[in-house]
Amino acid sequence: MLKQFCFSNGYIINGVYSDVASGISFKKRKNFFSMLDDIIAGKVERVVISYKDRLSRVSYDLFYYLFQKFHCEIVVMSEVGSEKLDSQEIFEEIISMLHCYSMKFVNYAKSNDISVIVIGHNDEWKQKSDMGKIVNQNFTQLPFNRLIEMIEYKSEEYGIAVVRTEESYTSGTGVIDGEAPIKQNYNKSRRVFRGLFKTESGVKINADVNGAYQILKKVFPNEFSDGIAGVALHPVIVNAA
Repeated sequence: MLKQFCFSNGYIINGVYSDVASGISFKKRKNFFSMLDDIIAGKVERVVISYKDRLSRVSYDLFYYLFQKFHCEIVVMSEVGSEKLDSQEIFEEIISMLHCYSMKFVNYAKSNDISVIVIGHNDEWKQKSDMGKIVNQNFTQLPFNRLIEMIEYKSEEYGIAVVRTEESYTSGTGVIDGEAPIKQNYNKSRRVFRGLFKTESGVKINADVNGAYQILKKVFPNEFSDGIAGVALHPVIVNAA
């Protein structure tokens, strides 16, 4: 397809650089570095790629800037002949942010010797969201499945397992109370408001932290006896920028 695109646009093909490797790590990108050497040497005036993330999953703008410094043009086939809508540009910005966040997330897991990541996911979580009209609209537009996929394939590179699990009864059962996230223990009234959960003994815990522990319990029912220790009552804010 790329060759046909080049021929139809009058581009002369002097070389093809191709690697079968990760778009995040550059360890096995031998031909990619050969291309960079040729660009720096002034031997390449144009690089044609199918999509922006073919060079790298992130930092397309950086490569665009560097290539220009060596008088090399980047042509993205998917963008030729079609003007982007504002919504498309916003979506691309969101995807870029998700790449950055997921990479930071996985790097945190790697640096802390975390071997398993558990992610709560319900097929209809967007359709059943009840956070107000404006928040609902913004929430349903976020590509959460794409974020989970990014976390999965990036984690795989470091040998970190990712487990998806459903979230039923995790918001109305208490980790500090030692409850299993099942229907018999469910009591939604203990979720005082969106950010606060109150245990049977009156201990207050961030609702999302409580829910996260209960999601973990879906996969590891004996989480604390299996070597997972310590309960944080408040979330830690991490800057993903």
